[in-house]
Amino acid sequence: MQYLPLGVRGRIPRISYKYVRTLGRLAFNYMHLRKFTSAEAESILNTVCMCEEKTLKQYRDIDYRHIITTDCNICPDPHLRTLLMMGANFRPTSSSGSAENISDDIRREFTSLISKWSNSYALHRSELQLWLNLCMKDVNKQLKTMQTLIDADYTWLKSDQIALVSLQKDYIITYVDKAANMFAFICKKHYIKQLLQEYKLPTYKVSTLPSQVIVDLHHTYAKQRGITFNKEAYNKIAYAYTSHKATKVIADVRYIAGSYMCSLQPLSVHINMILNKLKPKIYQLWNTALKNVNTSALRIWMLKNSTEIPYRIKLFNRTYNLQPQRQILLETYDIKTLYTNIPHDDLLIKIWELFESISGLNKHNTMKLASNRKGYKIVYGNSIDHLKTGLKQFYSLRDVMHMIEFLVKNTYIMVQDTCFQQNIGIPMGTNAGVNMVDFYLTKYELDFMVQLLNKQRWDMLNNFSTTMRYVDDILSVDNASFKQLLYIENTLDGLSGIYPRTAVTLQLVDNASTLNYMDIQILRDQSHNIDHFLHNKLYTRSYDKRDGEKYRKLNITKYPSSRSLIAHKVSYNIILSQCHRFVILDTYRVDFIRDAVRLFWDLSRNGFDHNKLCQRFKHFLLSYRTRLIYGSKPISLFREFMCNLWDK
Repeated sequence: MQYLPLGVRGRIPRISYKYVRTLGRLAFNYMHLRKFTSAEAESILNTVCMCEEKTLKQYRDIDYRHIITTDCNICPDPHLRTLLMMGANFRPTSSSGSAENISDDIRREFTSLISKWSNSYALHRSELQLWLNLCMKDVNKQLKTMQTLIDADYTWLKSDQIALVSLQKDYIITYVDKAANMFAFICKKHYIKQLLQEYKLPTYKVSTLPSQVIVDLHHTYAKQRGITFNKEAYNKIAYAYTSHKATKVIADVRYIAGSYMCSLQPLSVHINMILNKLKPKIYQLWNTALKNVNTSALRIWMLKNSTEIPYRIKLFNRTYNLQPQRQILLETYDIKTLYTNIPHDDLLIKIWELFESISGLNKHNTMKLASNRKGYKIVYGNSIDHLKTGLKQFYSLRDVMHMIEFLVKNTYIMVQDTCFQQNIGIPMGTNAGVNMVDFYLTKYELDFMVQLLNKQRWDMLNNFSTTMRYVDDILSVDNASFKQLLYIENTLDGLSGIYPRTAVTLQLVDNASTLNYMDIQILRDQSHNIDHFLHNKLYTRSYDKRDGEKYRKLNITKYPSSRSLIAHKVSYNIILSQCHRFVILDTYRVDFIRDAVRLFWDLSRNGFDHNKLCQRFKHFLLSYRTRLIYGSKPISLFREFMCNLWDK
């Protein structure tokens, strides 16, 4: 800094290097359809597609007679094909990523900065030349420590861009549902036809409002609520696209509203932050409303993530005395088309009833949501009570409800150049969507449990307390009454069911004594050692969906490649994060070792160094929060891991 003239000292330039985009960002072109006009879409629909060509027969779907495939061999260019096989999250090396090229780029940026400073501070460029030379000497010294060898097989070339543009002319490239690292190549004609089939009455109606009027409406309301954002950046309406459901017997799609940088996103983001802050209050409400002396604590059905499941299974084991001859009934359900089925009025009524109940937890003080730089926090009183706290905007629960109502009733989606307003449900893709659905379903679940409490059905309260739900996936543990009370219209011994049939359609996914739920497998211990504490009880272990029947046909790349342009320290820490997950999900040590070994070989196949992987696993064992893991010392587990590693 001492070599800079006095006028510009303290203005330290910051050098940032921008990586090449991931292959997904480069290849996905489903968002390009939002620029299509209806005439262009109609032209494609009336044109004979290339799906009948004999050379492409192997990629043609037998049901739709159009090309729908996840096989990257459909790409004729061999170099681009090699890259696409690495997955959508792979980040190729730039062809200009050598140390020499980077040095030249940085020198050009320094020259541009010097030119700017010369004009701003009336300096001659020669006054900054010494500083430039010293900076470049330091930069080149740093670049020498970088790996400058470029692997041509995994470098993004101009020829790849040309080949990709040619591929995008014929196909829509999107991602695979529940396997986002995979590419799906779909006939453009078929893709457009499926997209247009979704947007019709009664769920959607064509809007007569011009796009700019809708954007201005969203901006005006957000401004009225004190939400600040860049109007120029958030200046478009959400667009429609689909992801490919490759696991279905007959190929299907998931309809999604692309809400990124749309005019309604600032409001949706703020609503989502507020609902996240209110979630602990829902837990408090559940415990308060269902508190009684006849049952143990009744846990809320809503799950934060899968790591809660092993603990709840342990609670089930403690509560129930399971006889060897009695079967434990495990059932999983999936809520079909949840987002687009919920009536707006019912959604708003149930969320408001939940808000009123939350407000009643503290009757003497008014609850408000206040914002600061870090987000939102719950406060009590009025804004005058918090003048010196740095809190800016204050929202009552009624204000929050008004924001949710505006979001729900002013959701618009562009399909080509036609704008649709959503009359039923909420779009899958909006930031606040998951939390709004969680609040809505939790209200029905709480009402059902309160009904059981009021009618003093203690046995059923205990049975239903083992139910778990993660968004639209439900797990019922040892409860024969659950399937009889799925819907409010169902009755059993004077009891009404749980969910509204108009909004929710439940489909039984699995019904067995051993099943998979989310990323966990739940089993019953049938070991012959009757003295074991888990004998005849339930236990859990991690479940890899690649082992499932539906996913075996897919070539899923789960973990990143070592050839991807990411920091090596970050990539090797995958083994740490996954092992923390395995410890929580795996009840038995043998399952933990099995998962760790499989992880090792998965990463090894992706090009990671064996010695470094072993070192990171050993580091995990030695730095774990408890001295004993599965009742064993870390070194004992490491030896077992190494023995299983080379026995494989």
